[in-house]
Amino acid sequence: MAEHIDRARLNLDLSYRFKYVSKFIDFKQEDIKILNTLEPIINPILPTLVETVYKKLYSFDITKQYFLMRNDGFEVFTPNKESGLTLDCVQIDYRKDMLSVFLRRILTQTEWNDSFLQYLSRVGEIHTNKGGSSSINVDYIHVNALICTLENTFIDTIWAIESIDWGKKREILHALIDDLPKIRGQPKLHKIDTPMRIVTCSRDTITSPICQFIFRIIKELSATLSGVVCNTSNFIKIITDVKLNQDEHSANLDIQDLYTNIPVSKVINITLKRFDESKKLDNSPFTKTDIKELLILALKNSYFQFNGKFYKQKTGLPMCNTLSPTLPDIYMNEYKKNIYMKFDVIGISKVRWAGKGEAPSRDFIWLGEDTAHTRAVGMLLSAKAKKKLIGYNSISSRVITARFNATPFKLTVIHVYAPTSASSDDEIEIFYDSIEHALLGETADF
Repeated sequence: MAEHIDRARLNLDLSYRFKYVSKFIDFKQEDIKILNTLEPIINPILPTLVETVYKKLYSFDITKQYFLMRNDGFEVFTPNKESGLTLDCVQIDYRKDMLSVFLRRILTQTEWNDSFLQYLSRVGEIHTNKGGSSSINVDYIHVNALICTLENTFIDTIWAIESIDWGKKREILHALIDDLPKIRGQPKLHKIDTPMRIVTCSRDTITSPICQFIFRIIKELSATLSGVVCNTSNFIKIITDVKLNQDEHSANLDIQDLYTNIPVSKVINITLKRFDESKKLDNSPFTKTDIKELLILALKNSYFQFNGKFYKQKTGLPMCNTLSPTLPDIYMNEYKKNIYMKFDVIGISKVRWAGKGEAPSRDFIWLGEDTAHTRAVGMLLSAKAKKKLIGYNSISSRVITARFNATPFKLTVIHVYAPTSASSDDEIEIFYDSIEHALLGETADF
């Protein structure tokens, strides 16, 4: 049974609120002790760490603007003017000192009692209009981004210290990043060689708020893409009304291991290009640089914990991330426009149609097993290629050849779908025999 939490009391009772959050994220006294062990490690480099944080805050105009406001006791400081507002001016030095004090108290506090909770609450309040100044109200997105930056800095520092043994590092990292993504197995009933896929679950993790925030911005780009399903319900209604003749087929293009094959840096650049073309950021308070930095933070910090060890995804988009379903659409739209349209013949693997056939328009041909709807191969043809098509031949369900009336010589194109290492030796041998047969007798059946 779900534990009852009193909503009204959450807003009125600070101790009750802390106990709820602690229980939710499994933050215990043992974690506080581990944070205390970090103090002698972090304290010597605290000035450098704080300086790094402020350089990051100054690198975006949307976060830098908060430092144009005057602190109490700094009447000489001219508010809302950038003149003289440097990283080493007196007011900014004061704020750096306050951040150092805050971090040092986090690391040295042995008992998180009511007095300390009041201190934490007050630090939060002074960054909102509840702190007494209606001009200061730092959006949660910036606070969350700052916490992520601090966390990454702590992690990098701990990893770099060789004197800390692996067991202690694991304890420290667990205390710092208890809300890392977890992994789960996802059954793939239609994949014979891969019955289960391991995916990471990023919901309710440290980067979730940032991912959700960026998603609300980039989802507007979906309307600028062609061949993309923006509304599933509308799509179902549309295809339900489509009537196919007996010799017609409905097909969709599927990409093998799509998420993990998407280059992160490239899809970020394509997304920024789309913003330029669509003018979607013209009325937004965020710049392209803001969006780029947030995307990098959300997509290139995909960690998870398994069997007591920490792992980081090196390439591709993280699965089960709020952003991941939309970004491949943006990438594939660009791919179809600039790559796919430049080729006359494109080989397709894992076609799930049995037998041998071609689309009525002759722009798609396929060859597969007589009854099994798996492992078939096919070719997508441009308008020029389908006019030149003489015929096509099945060597096996994994090998297809097509003959074209090219100039100055006729041309044979061979496309293969190789078995994986999980396939049987017989299946692998049949595959290579099929390739040899295709190379030696590729024109036999045309």
